[in-house]
This record gives sequence, structure tokens and C-alpha cells, in this order.
Amino acid sequence: MPKKEVIKEVTPKLIQKLVDQVNKLEENIELINKELKENVELINENIRIIKEESTIYKEQTEETIRTQEDIIISMVHKFNDQFLLEKNKIISDLEAVKTQFDVMKISFTVNENQLLEKLRTMIRGELKNVITGKEDEILMKLWIDELKQIILNFENLKKVHPKEFNLQIEEISNTIEVFKQKLQGS
Repeated sequence: MPKKEVIKEVTPKLIQKLVDQVNKLEENIELINKELKENVELINENIRIIKEESTIYKEQTEETIRTQEDIIISMVHKFNDQFLLEKNKIISDLEAVKTQFDVMKISFTVNENQLLEKLRTMIRGELKNVITGKEDEILMKLWIDELKQIILNFENLKKVHPKEFNLQIEEISNTIEVFKQKLQGS
């Protein structure tokens, strides 16, 4: 810091010196003001440019986002349309397969019934051919087997309650009666 002079006497030279210093100070203030004004203008211009660039960038960004949104929405719609087409095609194919399966099932059932009927007819025919002339012999074997069963069960009948015993005897009697009728009919 400069050393301050102590003024002892005010002289015209001193006044001139002070006037010169005040003038120089005013010039410096004016120069500083001018520089500050220029700097403020420059800063204001820079702020304006930054605002413009920011606005342009914002608009470009918004446009890019809108474009990307449009593209994505278009892709989603396209995907949905394709998905619906594929889904409808698959549903249609499934319905066709189901219809074919139902037809095959009906066909199989009809063919199965026809085959079973043909087999029954063939077996009956073969049995008739094998049994023809042997009916009495086969009937006798059946009757003998029935009588054997009755005789084997007779021991068990002794242990049965009298009412149950009467029912069993009645059944045996009916069976013998059927055998008699068939013998008389042959």
C-alpha cells in the first residue's frame, strides 16, 4: 500500500495534481465502465446464443423423441397386427385339426362297430359250424357240470337255515325241470 502523504499546505500545484488524478480516475472509471458494459453485452449475447442453442437442441430432441415414439408405436402396431394374424391362423388351424379329429373319431367308432359286428357274425357262423350235430352232446356236458355243482353245494345246504334251504331246493328243482323240458324238446 502506498504511503499517504500528509498535506501540509494546499498549493496550486497540489490542486492541479489532484485534478489530474481525479481526471485520470474518471478516465479509468469510464474505461472500466466501458469494459464492463462490453463484457455485459458479450455475456448477454452469449446467454442469448446459449438460449437459442438450447431451444434448438430442445426442439431437435423433442422431434427425435416424437420420431422415435412414432417408429416404436408403428412397430408395436405392426407386431400386434402380425400377432393377431398368426393367432387367427393358429386358431383356424386348431379348429381344422379338431374337426378332422372329430371326423376320424366318428369314422373310427363306425368302423369299430362294423368290425365288431362282422366279427360277431363270423364267430356265430363258425360256432354254428362247429356245434352243428353236437348240440345234444354239448347240452349234456352243461347239464352234467350243473349237476356236479349242485351235488358239491349240497353239503353246504345242510348247514343253511331252513328257509334258505327251501329256496335252494326250489332253484335246483327248477334247473332239473328246465333240463327235462329241453330233453323232451330235442
